[in-house]
Amino acid sequence: MAGSLQSNRYTAVAFFILASSLMNTFGIAQRIFDFAQALVGHIRGGRARMEITCVRAISPRLSHLAMLAG
Repeated sequence: MAGSLQSNRYTAVAFFILASSLMNTFGIAQRIFDFAQALVGHIRGGRARMEITCVRAISPRLSHLAMLAG
């Protein structure tokens, strides 16, 4: 049981790296950063605040999905 959990974690990390590489290759990452800059770039620390807000909003949902999948 523990071996399969470790395998899923490593697979998730590999897919995360693959997704970020593809986003960087196709320019999606730059468009996301440009959008964030246009949205909150005028606020001091705006992108950091946006990051924290997104992590807090998405994190509970992802952990719930992980529990359902596991």
